[in-house]
Amino acid sequence: MNEENDNMCSSEEKTIEHADYIYRVTAFEKLYRKENNAKRSIFGGTWFNKLNYRSMFKFCKNAYRNTFPFVQVLKNYKVKQDLPSDIISGITVGIMQIPQGMAYSLLASLPAICGLYLSFFAPLIYFFLGSSKHISMGTIAVVSLMVASVLDRRFPPTSSDVQFLPSSNVTENSTTSDTLPYKNDDLVYQKIQFASALSFVSGLVMIAMGKLHLGLVANYMSESMVCGFTSAVVIHVVTAQMKHILGIVIPRHNGAFKIIKVILSTVTSHFGYFKDNYKVKVVGKIPAGIPKPQIPDPTLATDYFGDAVIIGLVAFTQSVSMAQILARKNNYQINPNQEMVAYGAGSILSSIFSGYIPAASVARSLVQEGTGGRTQVAGLSGCIVVLVVVLALGPLFYSLPESININTRKCGNSFCFKIYQAVQGYVHTWGEGGTV
Repeated sequence: MNEENDNMCSSEEKTIEHADYIYRVTAFEKLYRKENNAKRSIFGGTWFNKLNYRSMFKFCKNAYRNTFPFVQVLKNYKVKQDLPSDIISGITVGIMQIPQGMAYSLLASLPAICGLYLSFFAPLIYFFLGSSKHISMGTIAVVSLMVASVLDRRFPPTSSDVQFLPSSNVTENSTTSDTLPYKNDDLVYQKIQFASALSFVSGLVMIAMGKLHLGLVANYMSESMVCGFTSAVVIHVVTAQMKHILGIVIPRHNGAFKIIKVILSTVTSHFGYFKDNYKVKVVGKIPAGIPKPQIPDPTLATDYFGDAVIIGLVAFTQSVSMAQILARKNNYQINPNQEMVAYGAGSILSSIFSGYIPAASVARSLVQEGTGGRTQVAGLSGCIVVLVVVLALGPLFYSLPESININTRKCGNSFCFKIYQAVQGYVHTWGEGGTV
């Protein structure tokens, strides 16, 4: 009888003898938080872990939801509460995108219109693939400087300024003239093609890394490191712009108030003939319309593959750092692997439309979060503002002085100096480690 009872007990529920205690299997797993080994694989239980799902339908549904986070966002979207805030926030950030997009594109030694294309397509694709509710994708200074450095190595700088996009690369509805007013049109076109190739290669690498779940490196970024990196970016941006503010020629080494200021400066420059009378440098010709989609030739960036990967990783580091800061502040989580895929897709789409590598701007992201943006719909609203400029208002910025454009960009960075309050805390807490 005793043997039969023992057999019945063992068949009903297994036990595990561990040290001096005996646990039921369920209690043991709960205590030590046992996980399925397949879930800890690099594939995260989405491609090869079908056994975790009761049906193929659930497996496909989960994979689709992870790849396109906007589906869940729209499912839980509260129109009356979220839409007004997202529209207001999106319009504000979209207005910021216009001068910053043109200025950072010039900083990258590319035509101003390339920055506007990037400011439209990068947030557009991020709406569908991104997991952060608050970051603003587009042009940033550090990536623009790195792209300019690679362009200068590939094409040695000349005395001519880059101010336009060749009309052969613009749609038929464009108001651009077929006659190119500058002599360096071939050089500019080659620079655009090369920058697009860099962005295309970088995007492919980022998507591959994201699918292999290499975005987990973001989990090892401490808050002090993220804050320090962002602060270093601000210092680098300010020092790099001093030559434009002071009007000093230095060889390159390998909200609403802003838009009002831009409009007034453009009108004054146009009717005062600043370019002809005072030799003031202006933004120049900006064609209207979206360029014809063209897949870049990856072989153009073969010798600069390492640069493309490094620039992509720098863009990912700043973007995911900003996303983590805002996610932590607003009590939600992001998926670093999906973020890497979203950044890569943004790079590829931008490269097809004469853009370069995008990233999340610190200033614009803080403004989007501070003005009440609740979801990725805010970024989509900003795209509409940029699209209006690209389709119709671009040529009106011809007379905008470059000095005003650069100054607008610098004032936007002053908002980022609030970060130094946090840096002081890290230096006080960690000493030399915080200083580093």
